[in-house]
Amino acid sequence: MYALPVGIVFLCLATVTVALRLYTRLKLVRKPGWDDLLIVLSLALWITIPLYNLTLTLTKLSLIFLYRRLFPTHTYRILLILTLIFVIITGLWMVLSTLIFCIPINAFWDTSIPHTCLPEDVVWCLNAAFQITTDLILVVLPLPILANLNLPKRQKAALLQETASPQPGPSSNPTSP
Repeated sequence: MYALPVGIVFLCLATVTVALRLYTRLKLVRKPGWDDLLIVLSLALWITIPLYNLTLTLTKLSLIFLYRRLFPTHTYRILLILTLIFVIITGLWMVLSTLIFCIPINAFWDTSIPHTCLPEDVVWCLNAAFQITTDLILVVLPLPILANLNLPKRQKAALLQETASPQPGPSSNPTSP
């Protein structure tokens, strides 16, 4: 009942946030990066349920490229490359398992035709596990670097709390499968 209004509110919030980010990166800093392109693609695809997992993967790739730009240490870059590979592999699985869930594809919505489908419960649970795992990795990854910043304790605590708290955006799609 409230899915559409909630979806519209989050879409507006996400659009304003991405627009402000692009304004900052293009006009003020004048140095756009891959993370900016990936977040724009993610926002553009967010509204489509079949590409929902692709949207989440692009958002996560954007975060990885943002972390790469913000935290350029050698050890951290190796962790980011490993995370990038894991996110790409799990993202490919989730996108493909959604797109070719049933063969032929239209059997997903028309069960009257002869078809072969993947086991629904297994696929959705596996995809959810991959989403949760990659979310947790991306939340935890910057925390050690942020914890070692030379900041007053209150400011550091606020920064860590803000980094680890959930944010509205493409991952908040209430109409997702």
